[in-house]
Amino acid sequence: MKTSVHVCKKPRMGFTLTELMVTVGIFSIVMAGMFPVYLSCRRMWARMDLDLETTRRASSAMTAMVYGTGNNAGLRGARDMIMATNAGGWTLQYTDVEDKTNRVVYDLTNGTITATPGPFTIGKYVTSASLVQLPAGVNVLVEVRRTNGRYSSSCSLSSYVSFRNRE
Repeated sequence: MKTSVHVCKKPRMGFTLTELMVTVGIFSIVMAGMFPVYLSCRRMWARMDLDLETTRRASSAMTAMVYGTGNNAGLRGARDMIMATNAGGWTLQYTDVEDKTNRVVYDLTNGTITATPGPFTIGKYVTSASLVQLPAGVNVLVEVRRTNGRYSSSCSLSSYVSFRNRE
């Protein structure tokens, strides 16, 4: 009697070396194409971040000067105004409707705008700030410039504030 032995082969698990090499090659090509896109996105992000920061700083300084901050009433509440300029910037002193004396000082050497009472620093990195006093109001201009590495950004804002509380 003949006996036969049946040997069952189990199916192989895994990948062949050729399949792995093809997969690594395709992955390398995809990554090589994505790297310049990644660098471009990082550059764009750095530029937009700087633009947003300068815009936010200029807007914040302008809003604080016009509408006030803390106990400072801002230029909208101004009744009487005295402006003095010097080589390092300007000082604006005004009285509000409650007879409180407020002051806004632009220091060109530090690039800051501060408001009192306080004092509150309402603007940083300010490269230019000007006030032009007119009979019925004042023109306010604030420019913020910032550099970060090879990127540079600036934002200029201006506003006309009319005197509402003049007697």
